[in-house]
Amino acid sequence: LGYEKAAQYIYDKFKEYNLVNVSYEYYNLTVPLDYGANITIVNDGTVIPAYSLEPNLVETCTTPPEGVEGPLVYVGKGMLSEYSANVNGSIVLMDFSSRDRWLKAASLGAKAIIFMGEECFRTDALGKSSDLPIDIPRVYISKSDGNRLIRSLLENDFPMIVNVKSQMQYKKILAKNIVAFLPGTALSNEVIVISAHFDSGSFVPSISPGAQDATGIATLLELARIFSQTEFKPKRSILFVALSGHHIALSGAREFVYSHLDEVKTRLKLFISIDLSTYSDTVGIFYYGHFFNYYKHILWYEPLLHAFIRYVQYIKEQGISINFENHITSAPLNITCGDIFTLDSEPFALAGGLGLTYYTVHDMRPYFYTPFDTYDKINFRNLRKQIIAILTTFYALINDLELDISHYQIDPYFSTINGRVVEYNFTTAWYTPVPRALVCIERIPQENGIEVYNQKQIVLADDDGFYSYHGAWNVKAQIEIGPKWQYYRIQAFVDSPLYGPVIYAPDVGEYSLGQITITDLTTDTYFVTSNVFKCGSLVIFDIVRTEDLLPDVDFSVFVRKAKSHNPPDFYYSMISGEHAMVFAQDDIEVIVR
Repeated sequence: LGYEKAAQYIYDKFKEYNLVNVSYEYYNLTVPLDYGANITIVNDGTVIPAYSLEPNLVETCTTPPEGVEGPLVYVGKGMLSEYSANVNGSIVLMDFSSRDRWLKAASLGAKAIIFMGEECFRTDALGKSSDLPIDIPRVYISKSDGNRLIRSLLENDFPMIVNVKSQMQYKKILAKNIVAFLPGTALSNEVIVISAHFDSGSFVPSISPGAQDATGIATLLELARIFSQTEFKPKRSILFVALSGHHIALSGAREFVYSHLDEVKTRLKLFISIDLSTYSDTVGIFYYGHFFNYYKHILWYEPLLHAFIRYVQYIKEQGISINFENHITSAPLNITCGDIFTLDSEPFALAGGLGLTYYTVHDMRPYFYTPFDTYDKINFRNLRKQIIAILTTFYALINDLELDISHYQIDPYFSTINGRVVEYNFTTAWYTPVPRALVCIERIPQENGIEVYNQKQIVLADDDGFYSYHGAWNVKAQIEIGPKWQYYRIQAFVDSPLYGPVIYAPDVGEYSLGQITITDLTTDTYFVTSNVFKCGSLVIFDIVRTEDLLPDVDFSVFVRKAKSHNPPDFYYSMISGEHAMVFAQDDIEVIVR
């Protein structure tokens, strides 16, 4: 795997630079693994390689072993005007730049979706997965293979029959962060953490080049190389940390903090992460992002604010030209970067430490999280200017003996959620554990209606139904900063062990324990019992207002027994945009309104 090779490369470089205590720090992480996909043209036996897309929440793109088969229909970008044939029972081919219009094909009865890799910006690639666990295979093929299929469709009068096979499963892996220590020459007990993530993410997990992502970890390695040299040894100690799991709700950063909670503020005085891209030559320094959106204790950041002002002024006086913006205590990321992003420094700040991030500003990161974020798009001139700005300001920080970062007092609000998945057992009149459930844990923020990227994490429960999530937002932090209301939503499912729709869903019926929405997380450790029931499911597409037939994005779903109109003993519903899913027992007739 590329992930393993990258981790080994970083480990070897830390060793090469003679850093001390170089080691892996392991943690459990649930990820969707692509075990392969292909498309067979049944007419002539041609096999085309394909790649599974991200799961629809917990529902992966897995097909039956024999695949799904049907006539191929090309619908371009998925606009209704491009549907020239009935797609019910068909395999739909569409451009990757079609946003979320695959949902229209699914609503019209498509068996599977094939996306052809037309290069596009992230804004056009968004929406390739749903927050609803809709069971429909979705795969990606190259542009050349897509054009080949289109040519065959145009050249032949008879239907082209294709077979789609895909295998993807959620698996629990042993993920790793890599740490290395460089002792300081004067204030050796004051340790500054400098980090960057080395993983990448993509709407197509197996095609995740992450070239722009790689610029941050490349910069971290360059800092390690320079400061390990005798003439550049720092006065403060440095802990270099290469983080994984960035694109899975900052898992690596949260697990690092969890492993070092007793050292936050005592030994580890400051955490700085590096998150760069190269469509701009300007880097900024920020003290908060949008994972927790935690505006806190600006007073304690003021020494750092003024220190960076001094550093930049001094650097420019030495004739070094840098483009640097100081956003400590000021503008949030979406103002200077045009979007909502999350920072690896946020979990450290939530734990009561001081957290900062070097982040490229004035850059929309157009190919972020797409298969098109490739090496040829890196602007090395812009990257070099940013590295110089980071190197010079960080050098000033670790050697500034007048800067006092030892005596701040910030309360920690870093909590752990432990839980267990159970189902109600009529025989024992109590709850029994459900093994191997997939638990979706999501912070629900109030960000003026803006969806915040990277908030969900899927956790695979163990054989006894237990699971854990480290680094949850404590409600006490919310009380401190005022009206930024937020909570956690915890939904447990069991997917079919081979293929097909989910077979267990959360329960809000008579036997529900009512622990799906968590608003009272006020302790360091919080226990949740997630109860589920065996279910069938129904997808409701394109809910519209009756008065004007426009999409209705402000509606509720009510599930009732068909005969009595009372709530069922077991049921659940979910809403995403103008679509919804309903879960109920297979043998109970229900009405939905």
